[in-house]
Amino acid sequence: MPLLVRRPPVQILAAPIDQRVRHACWATVIILAWSLVAESAQRPIAASLWTLIALALPAALLYLYWRRSRIAAVALPTFFLGMSAIQLFILHEGVAYFQLAVLGWFLARGSSAIFEHHRGNSGPADVPSV
Repeated sequence: MPLLVRRPPVQILAAPIDQRVRHACWATVIILAWSLVAESAQRPIAASLWTLIALALPAALLYLYWRRSRIAAVALPTFFLGMSAIQLFILHEGVAYFQLAVLGWFLARGSSAIFEHHRGNSGPADVPSV
């Protein structure tokens, strides 16, 4: 009779949930600030309704994202994709693909961490104290 050897399950080391969410929030803040500075260098920013929406909505979504809301985990990346689609197809302006790639990387990691947190795969040390 052959001897069956079972291999232990492979454990993949991943960053803590809190770190992935925090990095996604910081990357979003840096990209938003960088975009605002770059746009103000090209032309003066008019205080319009769209400017207010473009700053207030991500700020509110970021707060919910930091609090690990699953709705914000879906809405924040969708907001940036929607704004890029509007910028590209309706306004006929260029899209900053590097910014989308960076945000896509960090928001994908952070969103998966939020859903992992809600599945119950995190310890009590991962809950932010805000």
